[in-house]
Amino acid sequence: MSSVERSKPSPRKPQREPAIETLRGTALILLVALHATASPDESATPVGAAHFAWYSYVGDSLMHVRMPLFTVISGFVYAMRPLGSGDPLRFMRGKARRLLIPLLTAVTITLVLGNLTHSSALAVPWAEAYKAYLFRYTHFWFLQAIFLVFALVTWLEHRSWLQTLRGWAIALIITALAKFVVPASQFFSIDGALYLCPLFILGLGLRRFQTELAAPKVFWPVLGVATGALAMQQLAMQSQLDVDIGKMSLLGTVTGLATAYLLVNLRVAWAPLGWIGAFSYTVYLYHHLGISVAERIYVWAGLPYFDGLFICKLLGGLAAGLLVETIAKRIPLLSITMLGLRPKRVPAPEPVAATAVATSSPATEAQTSRASGAS
Repeated sequence: MSSVERSKPSPRKPQREPAIETLRGTALILLVALHATASPDESATPVGAAHFAWYSYVGDSLMHVRMPLFTVISGFVYAMRPLGSGDPLRFMRGKARRLLIPLLTAVTITLVLGNLTHSSALAVPWAEAYKAYLFRYTHFWFLQAIFLVFALVTWLEHRSWLQTLRGWAIALIITALAKFVVPASQFFSIDGALYLCPLFILGLGLRRFQTELAAPKVFWPVLGVATGALAMQQLAMQSQLDVDIGKMSLLGTVTGLATAYLLVNLRVAWAPLGWIGAFSYTVYLYHHLGISVAERIYVWAGLPYFDGLFICKLLGGLAAGLLVETIAKRIPLLSITMLGLRPKRVPAPEPVAATAVATSSPATEAQTSRASGAS
C-alpha cells in the first residue's frame, strides 16, 4: 500500500490529540463569544454599550475562522476512526442518534424557553414552530447540515473515493465549487451542508494524508493565500475593496479553507482550552440557554457596563454546556435524549459456580475423600 492510501482504522478508540482539542476549545469560545456579543434588548442595554460596534467588528473579522475551524476539526476527528469497511447504514444510524435526537431535544427546549421569555432571537410563533425542526433555527442548522455531510462522506468512503490523495483532492475541489452550482435551500440546512462539506473533507485529508499536506511545498503557499485573503476581507470591511466576503462567496471559501489548514498544522496545545474542547458538542447545543440566563441575571443586578455583560454571557454559555453534560451523563434517559449517547450496557452477572457438593458425582466424592486422606 502506498504512502498516500488510506490506512485501515484501528479497532481501538483513538486517543484525543491535545492540539486538536485545543483548537476545538478555541473554536467553541469564538462561537459562544459571537452569540454573547449579540445586542441585548434596548430596554436592557446597559450603560457603556457605545463601543458595541467594536465587538461586532471583531466578530465579523473572525467569520471565516469560527465555523470553518469547527468543521475541519470534525473531519479530522472522523478520520481518526473512519467508516473503513464497516456497515454504512449502521454508521449513519449512529450519527442519527448522536446528532438528530439531541437536535429534537435542544430545539424543543429552546423554542419553549424562547417563547416563554419572549426572546427576540429565539421566539417562534407556535403555529410555525415545526419549521424550527425542518429549516434553519439559530445555531442548530449545523446539526442538520453536518448530518447531510456525514451521509455524503459515508457514500464516498463506501465507494473508496477518498482512499488516495488524488481522489481526496478531486472531492475537495468539487465540493468547494458545488455551492456555486447547486441551488441552495434552507430545507434541513442544505445550503449549510454545501458550506460545510469542503471544510469537513479538508479536515479528513489533514489527518489521513498529514505527511503530504503538511509538507513545506503546501504549507507556505497556503500561508500566502490565507494572508492575502484575510487582507482582502479587511479591506472590504473598511469599504476599500468591492468584493463579496460572505460565507458562500469565493473569498469566504478560500479564507475558511486556508486559515483552518494553517491552524490545524500549527499544532499548538494548551490544557485549559483542551479541557473546554472536550465539552464542545454539549456547549454548542445548549450555550444559548446559559447566555439567556446570564443576561437576565446581569440586567436584574443592575450592573452597568457592556464589557461585564459580555463576560457574564460568555461564561454563562460555557457553564451551561458543562452543567448539562455533567448532569445528563448521570441519568440514562437524559444522556440519550440530550446528548445522543448510546445507553451503557450493564454487563450480565457471571454465573455463580456450583458447589462441589451440588455437582459432584459419587466417583468424584470418592476421589476427593482419598485425596484428603493422602494429605
